[in-house]
Amino acid sequence: MRLGTFIVLVLWCFTSGCSDDLTEDTNTISSLMVWKAEKLVRQYQGDELSLNGLTTLTRSQAEALAQHEGFLILDGLTNLPPDIADALAQHNGPVSLDGLTNLTPDTAQALARGKNFLSLDGLTTLAPNVADALAQHSSSLSLDGLTEIVSVLLAEKLVKQNDHNLDLSGLRKLSAEVAVELARHEGTLYLNGLTALPPDVATILARHEGTLSLNGLTEITSILLAEKLAEQKTRSLSLDGLIRISQEVASSLAQYEGELSLEGLTTLSPVVSLELSRHEGYLSLSGLTTLTYQVAESLSRHKGMLCLNGITTLPPNLAALLATHQGDKLFMDHLQDLQDGQLAAKLADSWALWPPNEPDSALGPMLFDSLQTISEEAAAEIVKRKTVLLLNGLKSLTPPLAKILATHEGTLNLSGIEEINAETAEALSQHTGLLHLTGLLNITNTRVAKALAEHRRCILLSPTVHMTGAAREIFNESPQIVGYGYGSSQMSHALVEAYFRMASGVARENIEWSKKELNRHKNIEGYDTTRAERRYANEKRKLTAMIEEYDALADYWGGDSRSYYSMPTDSAFVLLDEAGLFQVSYQFEKRLQDGNEYDDLYQRIGDGFAVLDNIGTTAPAIISVWQPYRSSDSPGLNPPIIESNFAIKELTARILELKYAEVREEK
Repeated sequence: MRLGTFIVLVLWCFTSGCSDDLTEDTNTISSLMVWKAEKLVRQYQGDELSLNGLTTLTRSQAEALAQHEGFLILDGLTNLPPDIADALAQHNGPVSLDGLTNLTPDTAQALARGKNFLSLDGLTTLAPNVADALAQHSSSLSLDGLTEIVSVLLAEKLVKQNDHNLDLSGLRKLSAEVAVELARHEGTLYLNGLTALPPDVATILARHEGTLSLNGLTEITSILLAEKLAEQKTRSLSLDGLIRISQEVASSLAQYEGELSLEGLTTLSPVVSLELSRHEGYLSLSGLTTLTYQVAESLSRHKGMLCLNGITTLPPNLAALLATHQGDKLFMDHLQDLQDGQLAAKLADSWALWPPNEPDSALGPMLFDSLQTISEEAAAEIVKRKTVLLLNGLKSLTPPLAKILATHEGTLNLSGIEEINAETAEALSQHTGLLHLTGLLNITNTRVAKALAEHRRCILLSPTVHMTGAAREIFNESPQIVGYGYGSSQMSHALVEAYFRMASGVARENIEWSKKELNRHKNIEGYDTTRAERRYANEKRKLTAMIEEYDALADYWGGDSRSYYSMPTDSAFVLLDEAGLFQVSYQFEKRLQDGNEYDDLYQRIGDGFAVLDNIGTTAPAIISVWQPYRSSDSPGLNPPIIESNFAIKELTARILELKYAEVREEK
């Protein structure tokens, strides 16, 4: 288990006022006496009660549980007799029975007498009489597992109960009669499981007045349907299931004013590419793996953001053509060879302007990790942008290319390089940012070691890099070189404690944020909090347990933090040690203690967590914490809001304590 992956906790569901006490995991209960059921009802009154470990219920047990008020989850039940269903129908709150895969008419009639939300997502098919019985249910009904709706009455009920969003993406078939009812829905209708539509059904759905999602369709033959999709006033239209498209349909879809994704297309005819080039927004054609000259020429005229992430190689004439792309952004993330300087400039500018519409985050990282070769001309263009540059796909560097890359003023990732000679090392030593060389296997040349030791900022090496004694002596005297020489039984208490304080702080902030989000959405017409409450209750219990674990670990390591200690023999700590979380090099500890090394606290913290990244924590977690956060919707540990964050204050305090420790001791 890598606890390092838990730095950023973003809860995508909205929360409710559940109990703050950490309680037992009720899903482990496999048998239930009536007195125990009554106790659980009292304990979880007004909160979610999840008993997924139960596979059967007696009438008396069901009657006891029916006294519970809140969300009752019994997804372990696979069979439900009518008398048990009748008892559960008296429950005053939402009920989930997602483990049921079939219903008898009598059971359906009993459940339909309930007056609260009922989830039966395990059902894939329903007999007509069962479907008609469920249609009589007076509250909201979830049947997300259905592959076909055979009852017009049931379709009518589903439409009426979901005036905002109706997700029927489990459907694989749709009759014209049912389509007529669904077309009356006025909100967003999701039918992403349908791969084909008969002409009459397509015509009916084209009359739907709300938003329609058909991401599973492999082909659209109805012009009316294509026009309806293009007229939708949504942010994006995803039709990634399409594997073929006609000129007429392409012409209609090109009129769509939002982000258009057609990633299922693997080939384009010249006439279709010409039609799509008229689309003026975001256009993703990342299913394409090759381009003809005519298609590339058409796409170069596109005036929005264009994604061609399926392209791995380009002949020179096509590269030059795409470099003239008239839109503001062009992405080719899987390109393996980049020779054209103008195309390199176009791609680099696209990353530097990402994400769109966020001027405060105008400098995103330049992701060129798929590149295996790059010309000096192309490299000279991409190094001009002062941001993180990822070139981890490069396996070797010539001294001239290294000299060009060293002029880059931001972080430079070259972790794919396994060997370098002295001339290349001397060129890289002139780099002024953070340099990743964690792919180096051997450093046996003293001249290479001396050159790297002259780096102006910080170089990260791998803990497993093999080096001569002379090279190690050079690096031990150079605080610029970090990441090597970890001892598996030694750690820095300060860094470990600060790390766990951060994780705990982020978790608490996200819980509070989620509560605020729920309150903000409660006044939105048609907003259903039932499912969000269900997901949140499960997440919160897990989250609370993690918070307690992190707080306990932080307290454990919060003692004397100015020296190294041996790892405890407890199995949990051994696992954490094997994951690399506690390993801190002598060089990094020295950097923390040397107050004159860095004037900028953020820079010191960033370098510190770059080391953590190198020894086991995942790159996405590190990026989310230490680079500008991409969304303002949820809290995170990042430089723009760092001063007001509880967790970062803890980290700051620990570093400052280390910084002045020797001064205090001298006094």
